[in-house]
Amino acid sequence: MLVLKVMPSRESIRPIELFVQFATFAAILLSTLFWLPGTAFATPSLNLSPLGGASGTGITVTGSGFVAGQAGSVWFDANGDGIKDPAESQSSVTTDGFGNFSTALTVPGVAPGYYPIRVDIPGGGIIEGEALFIVRNPSLTLGTTSGPPGRAVIVTGRYFAPGRAGWVWFDTNNNYIKDPGEPAMQVTSNSYGGFYASITVPNVAAGAYPVRADLPEGAYVEGEAIFTAIPSINLNPTSGSPGTFITVTGSGFEANKPGWVWFDANKNGVRDTGEPTAAVTSDAFGRIIVALPSPTGGLPPGSYPVRVDLPAGNAVTPTQNFMVKGSILALSARKGIPGGTINAVGSRFPSNTSGWVWFDANKNGVRDTDEFYKKVTTNAHGGFVTSLTIPKVAAGTYPVLADIPGGGFGAISASIVILAEPTLSLSVNSGAPGTILIVNGRDFKVWSSGRIWFDINGNGKKDANEPSRSVKTDSFGKFRATLTVPDRVRRGAYAVYADIPAWGRPEAVADFFVTTNRPSDDLTGDNPDVSMATPPDGAVNVHRYPSIRVTFDTRIIKGPDFSSITLSDEDGNVVRAGVRLWGKMLRIRPTGILKRETTYVLTIPAEAVSDTKGKGLDEDFILTFTTKR
Repeated sequence: MLVLKVMPSRESIRPIELFVQFATFAAILLSTLFWLPGTAFATPSLNLSPLGGASGTGITVTGSGFVAGQAGSVWFDANGDGIKDPAESQSSVTTDGFGNFSTALTVPGVAPGYYPIRVDIPGGGIIEGEALFIVRNPSLTLGTTSGPPGRAVIVTGRYFAPGRAGWVWFDTNNNYIKDPGEPAMQVTSNSYGGFYASITVPNVAAGAYPVRADLPEGAYVEGEAIFTAIPSINLNPTSGSPGTFITVTGSGFEANKPGWVWFDANKNGVRDTGEPTAAVTSDAFGRIIVALPSPTGGLPPGSYPVRVDLPAGNAVTPTQNFMVKGSILALSARKGIPGGTINAVGSRFPSNTSGWVWFDANKNGVRDTDEFYKKVTTNAHGGFVTSLTIPKVAAGTYPVLADIPGGGFGAISASIVILAEPTLSLSVNSGAPGTILIVNGRDFKVWSSGRIWFDINGNGKKDANEPSRSVKTDSFGKFRATLTVPDRVRRGAYAVYADIPAWGRPEAVADFFVTTNRPSDDLTGDNPDVSMATPPDGAVNVHRYPSIRVTFDTRIIKGPDFSSITLSDEDGNVVRAGVRLWGKMLRIRPTGILKRETTYVLTIPAEAVSDTKGKGLDEDFILTFTTKR
């Protein structure tokens, strides 16, 4: 016996109390320094890793606080009866000197839910510890749940048995078996029971199909997800001008079924009358191919749906958009003058299609019969080039329109600025030889060089012996210069011409009358007479925009009835026309296009023109002609 002597204090200490305190201290000391078999150190506890998973998942079970050095069992209590049945996943264990152990179990094939992991240490007694494990149902998730055949689908698996190999496949015939030819991919789950796979949707008819996973391989199907195959179409090309032919290919339709493909021009989802439509029948594999044009007739640029209804009346209408590009009309010049010519260049119009291009003189958007127009046909690329004559119109901005195909709506437009016709004015309009003229020009091309001259021989050209002057216009198209009436010219009418820019063709003319004859001039002679007319009197199939020329046998000038020169149709309707004198020639040109197959009458009164001696015609000159179709 251990005897502990304690010095007495002033107060008396009872021996029995001292003994109890000492015994308690000794017991604590011994339990700390030494262990004996069969001794438990603390309340038993269990830890599971992981805490949940699918059937087949391996579980690491660690325990502590159990009786040291004792053998027992750990098991997955699948039926929850607290008894270790022979068929249940189990493991025999022995605790170490500190009451700890570690072992592994495999989750059996049970329904999802919570299950106890139980411990009986030492064996044969009561259950000393337990922890709950959740059995999760394996799941498959698809990156996209619907789409056309040929689409790759990402498959994500969770809660499968960790570290196990198996297969994921597209179960085309829905028989739960991975058959040859069905898209499949072998996978191995990670330590958490997850995996990724990529499956390509095969060429199947529209409908719902399972994507299944067998993991671990060889047992039953552990997971599935549903993919809905829908038909799809492709367009070639995907953009173009109105009238472009579109090849439509598709897959995923019901096999051997008739239906329709159409260009939904009004975007209402309905196959309307007038919209380009093609009948089509799918083949044995649910594929289609057909061609149809995009609408013509001024369809505005934008994105339009091409739809498929197959089989006819089906609620699902696969759609792809076609981008209609706007047609383009360009002009060779942004400015021009009456009588000039411009080129109209078109692109992105319907290919190999006829229509009209015209100068919209009255700006009403309609091709009127008296407006200048040309019939054109586009090439295989939807392009064309044509020329138009600028009519005699007031200065301003005018549209040039293209209606291709003819009779459509929403004609394509380009604008041109028509400048005022260049004009010449003289400080005096008559005088003797040697008179100095101040020549003023306006509305010519700006900053342009050219020449003015006094036309002695009336040929409209600058000859070496004719007085001339080089000039240059300012920023407003104006100029001022002087010119001297040459000596030794006969009394009569002459012209002052301006060729600016110097292209060799006069842009403007002014009349000047020489009042004094040279001494040798003979004032006697016959009246002027017409020597030639184009077209000749009685001509047929005359162009509808004719340039009528009447040539006299001598130089002529304006007479008192010059303004009474008229061009009229067979019903007496007067046609607007420009009338000009050029030496011996009188030129008449209508300001618009004449009617088809119509007889016209040109009347030149006897006093409308005269020669340089003042003599008029013997009688009125009348010319008739008939236009072509």
